[in-house]
Amino acid sequence: MTGEGKNDFVLKGSCTCGGIRFEIRGPFVGINQCHCDKCRKETGTGSSTFIPVHAEQFTWISGADLVGAYDRCKICGSLAPDHNPKRGLYNIPVGLLDEDTGVFVAHHMFVGDKANWDVIGDDAPQYDEYGPALISD
Repeated sequence: MTGEGKNDFVLKGSCTCGGIRFEIRGPFVGINQCHCDKCRKETGTGSSTFIPVHAEQFTWISGADLVGAYDRCKICGSLAPDHNPKRGLYNIPVGLLDEDTGVFVAHHMFVGDKANWDVIGDDAPQYDEYGPALISD
């Protein structure tokens, strides 16, 4: 599901140790997958995969104080929701979600930077740099 959004839906997420817990509320309009070298280094994988949500769609259940350097849990090192207060958004690493999102990759960003071993296996649009914003500020 891309572009349509998923309404009236709540997803829960957590880090590996369970110290960080949160909820996000729909609508969700799609997943960003970024293949830039920074995301590759931060995740240790070919790309970072995240759902952008407005701040009012995000609720901390516990562990906001456990978010440390590079938006990682201070206890287990898992990635944590990345808050961008200037834009009023959170980027939610999809792997933190405790259940299926029902939302699919909307686009791939920074494909020009992707590693040669990083194979894109879907038909979502690909952009050499930033793709179109999935949600507005």
